[in-house]
Amino acid sequence: GIYLGQKENIFSRFDIQIVKKEIIPQIILCKDNKAEIGLQQDIFDDVEEVFLKIDYTGDVARAFIGGKLKADDFYHGEPWVIGLKRFERGLSEELVHLHISSTQG
Repeated sequence: GIYLGQKENIFSRFDIQIVKKEIIPQIILCKDNKAEIGLQQDIFDDVEEVFLKIDYTGDVARAFIGGKLKADDFYHGEPWVIGLKRFERGLSEELVHLHISSTQG
């Protein structure tokens, strides 16, 4: 929750408490550039959002749910972070299929 911390002159400071929920995905490596990620059924219980952080090297990474492209990322040296709440309905029945295309050159 958000709580009023201190009031200083015309400014107020608010403190935010965030509860960390540990999620352990099931990862199946299908090939060097493909994986399936399974998530537990209760991942969205008691949280507003769940983030999947993928540290990869390649050209483009794509995430599919139910055979449809749901998110993609062009490699820029930083991990890819996907907010999963918008896919909650599909994730209750499907795996996340991750495809990473190799760097050209």
